[in-house]
Parts: sequence; structure tokens; C-alpha cells
Amino acid sequence: MKWEKKSMLCAIVVSYIVFMTGWYLRKTYIDFSYLNPYLEACINFVVYGIWWSGFAFLLIYCFGKKLNWNLKEILTKGPHRKTLLIAIPIILFYYFVCWAVGGFQFSFEMNRLDYLLTVVGVGIFEESIFRGWFYNAWSTIVEEKYANIISAAMFVFIHYPRWFQLERAAGDIVYGSIYVFVLGVLFGVLFRKNRSIWTPAILHSVWDALGFLL
Repeated sequence: MKWEKKSMLCAIVVSYIVFMTGWYLRKTYIDFSYLNPYLEACINFVVYGIWWSGFAFLLIYCFGKKLNWNLKEILTKGPHRKTLLIAIPIILFYYFVCWAVGGFQFSFEMNRLDYLLTVVGVGIFEESIFRGWFYNAWSTIVEEKYANIISAAMFVFIHYPRWFQLERAAGDIVYGSIYVFVLGVLFGVLFRKNRSIWTPAILHSVWDALGFLL
């Protein structure tokens, strides 16, 4: 393995450890929801918007010349409208079927700021990390299809601290892992085809927004 690939691999491993460690501490030990839900929402914004995305954008900027997609390209190239026009109705239909067949009921247990953060922010924040940085970085080491699979697996693992905190059953964790992995792969395909985070970010946000209502 060439030195460039070794340095990129090191950057990937170190950055993922930083993300995972901080996220685990945040979800396990730093919880202010019992004091003030708005304070909790502000902390979520700082974690997602500044720490996660800020760190991801810094990494993309620093390694820009070695990556397949630079920071300017993935941020300034707009979403693919035809893809959104096809995908959003499919997502709506999927959740309608879940509601109609599964007997799910719509609920609104999150406070408004948390929900706004989910709708507007999480898709952008998580896509900037897992597609903008990790997929991008892995694609300089392995073939793009394998980079997509690896980054999708990393996307799954970041959910585990939350699932363990909620004491999810083993079967639910297995199902959730498969479910999130498939979404991660699909978002990666959209990122690669559009060379921008905006198409997967918008669909990610729509998916989460509807998911938290069920």
C-alpha cells in the first residue's frame, strides 16, 4: 500500500474513532432533556452541526486534492430534481403502506426543536460525514462499490450507542442494522451519481422526518 493510501486510512480510522467516541459519550452521559428540552435540542445542534459536520468539512477540505470529490463540488452542486421527484413519492408510499398495513399511528413525541433539527439538519449533517467524507475517503483506497459498502457499514455502527441506550431487543438491532445499511448504500449510490451531498441529504431528511412520526 502506497504512503498516500496509508495516510488516508489513518485519517479514516482516527476520525471515525473521534466521531464514535464523542457520539457514545453524548448519548450515554450527556443528557439535559430532563432539565430543559430546548437546551437538549441546542446541544444536538452543536454536536451535529458544528462538531460532526464542521469536522467532516475540515477533513474534506484538508484532503481535497486526494479525494475524488472536493468540498466545493459536493456543496455547490445542487440536488438532482428528477431523482427527488421519483424518490420522494416512493418514500411517501412506503410509509403509507406501513401505516395502513402495520397499524402504525402517527405521533409527535419529539419537541418542536428536536423535530426541526431532524427534518432540516440530520440529513445534511450525517451525509456530509458518511458520504461526503468516509465514502469519499474510502474511494481513494478501494473501488467505489466497496467504499460504498464500507461507509454504509460505518453508518450502521454509529446508531448502536442510541439503540443500546434504548435497550432495543437483539432482533430489533439486527433488523435496524440491515435497514440502515440498505439506506446507507442507496444514499451512497445517489452521492456518487450526483457528485453532491444534497440529493441524499434531502431524501435522508424526508425519510427521518416521516419515520419519527410513526
